[in-house]
Amino acid sequence: MGKLQMKLIKSLLDENNINYKIIDCDPLYKDKFRSSQSDISYGIKSLLLKSEEGKFVLALVPADKKIDLKTLARIYGTKSLSLANSEDVLKKTGCEIGGCHPFGTLSKLMTYMDKSILKNEIIEFNAGLSNVTIQMNSKDLVNLISPKIEDFSTM
Repeated sequence: MGKLQMKLIKSLLDENNINYKIIDCDPLYKDKFRSSQSDISYGIKSLLLKSEEGKFVLALVPADKKIDLKTLARIYGTKSLSLANSEDVLKKTGCEIGGCHPFGTLSKLMTYMDKSILKNEIIEFNAGLSNVTIQMNSKDLVNLISPKIEDFSTM
């Protein structure tokens, strides 16, 4: 699972002449985000959410913060959002939980990005596999995925 997504992401980045670095890493590394080269504040969590109407949305939050589901539900325009189950994550993204990437456009998912992600010039995120991280410029990611940028994370 996730190898196809990794290939699609790499192709997308290459086609758009985006500078990036692929890092093989330990998915269970606790002190740092995904690599020993940066701390958790540079990481992005990609979370698949499901609305009460059964629609899916991708939410991107800094790895050192939590998502405020009530706030994002209000922004999205639904009564409630919840984390999608592992079956839905696999079906909608082609990734297992822990390996989701921020490229909602590859799965035709509306994507919301917490605005605090943009305070870091360089970011890291899973690339479809839980043991592969991509490191790149945050503005390049925004230009590629055109997310709705809002404030919906909490400590």
